[in-house]
Amino acid sequence: MFFIDEMAFVPDLLLEDVVAPTLKMNNSIVVSASTHLDPDNHFSRFFNDEYRLKANIDHLVITFQTVLLCDECRLSGNGAFECNHNDYKHPAFN
Repeated sequence: MFFIDEMAFVPDLLLEDVVAPTLKMNNSIVVSASTHLDPDNHFSRFFNDEYRLKANIDHLVITFQTVLLCDECRLSGNGAFECNHNDYKHPAFN
């Protein structure tokens, strides 16, 4: 089992050379989180239905996406650290 925090910032080479081969073993799992959402990083691609189907990994990936910065604070430019309007959206496993 791997726990990877801020997976969007993990180098691709580390994922390819260390994590991916380990996942070929029975009963292996990766639990990861990241605050960085950008369509070009490997973490964000897991949230794209089309990518998961094309890569034939849809049956292997379970995703949960929670955005805690409310639209009003995001549009006003208030920082995410001051916004607590969506705290109720924390996932049950948090």
